[in-house]
Amino acid sequence: MASVSDLKDIRLLQEQNLKVNLTPIELKEGFVTAKYTLDELTQMHKLTPAIIAKHEKLLVGYALAVSPKFRGNHPLIDDLFTHIDKISYGDQPLKGSNYIMVGQLCVRKNYRKMGVSSGLYQAYKMWYASSFDYLITEVVLENQPSLKAHQKAGFEIVSELNYAGSHWAVVLWNWK
Repeated sequence: MASVSDLKDIRLLQEQNLKVNLTPIELKEGFVTAKYTLDELTQMHKLTPAIIAKHEKLLVGYALAVSPKFRGNHPLIDDLFTHIDKISYGDQPLKGSNYIMVGQLCVRKNYRKMGVSSGLYQAYKMWYASSFDYLITEVVLENQPSLKAHQKAGFEIVSELNYAGSHWAVVLWNWK
């Protein structure tokens, strides 16, 4: 689990992997789309700390944990919460259900395809499954490496949406 001192490293790794900062070749390996400020990361951390992976002292991956209490602090997250409110899973609407959201997952380039994503999600479940029924996030469909990693971890597509010119899958991992 991340500490406050890890937030600057999370921010740096995020910046290195933002879609707008990568070449077309690098984009094929995966990317992140949302940009979070250090202040936003700190606000998230106070509610639900991120899950991180380190090799020695180097941050090699992170999965941001976003509680519904964070609503109102980031436009992309707010839009996702609004969309989730309209989705049903099985026969039950997700609005008002007990879930936590992945605000972003990122793995350092040289550590991809080594099980880091899977390890992050297993740690996420270990820390948060006793408090939440579902883990929900969205994946831009053009980021196939990310979508495959989520499905491998146990997520299923529950909805799709268009946002900011991109097509997204809303994915859910049922912990009940």
